[in-house]
Amino acid sequence: MNRALQFTREEHQTKSRLNEAFAKTIDVSSATGIEWAITIKFYAALHIVQAYFVFRTGRAPALHANRASAIHRDISISGAYDDYRELQDISRAARYDCSAVQAGHIKFADDCFATVKSVVGLHLPA
Repeated sequence: MNRALQFTREEHQTKSRLNEAFAKTIDVSSATGIEWAITIKFYAALHIVQAYFVFRTGRAPALHANRASAIHRDISISGAYDDYRELQDISRAARYDCSAVQAGHIKFADDCFATVKSVVGLHLPA
């Protein structure tokens, strides 16, 4: 099945909140914990962005490259682009290059997520 699963705005917002809450429960004293916490924070950011696009256009981008490009082009949320991409990149490093992430990257991921959530959240109903 090639058709991308499309959630509602509310479902994306709920998924973002659940991912954000779950990331806070992860024991980050190990490399594996750090990797998963960063990855989950990226997916929390992804879902808040998806919620925005569903709210604005009725559809969310299905591919990572299309989503990042859409963020960059959208004047309302383009201020979240750099942080979204940083979070996407560090998440990719956490998933595929395990030696690339360390405990200090948790704070960096937190800061990136906070910016994405703040900028995009301004344009979403609660």
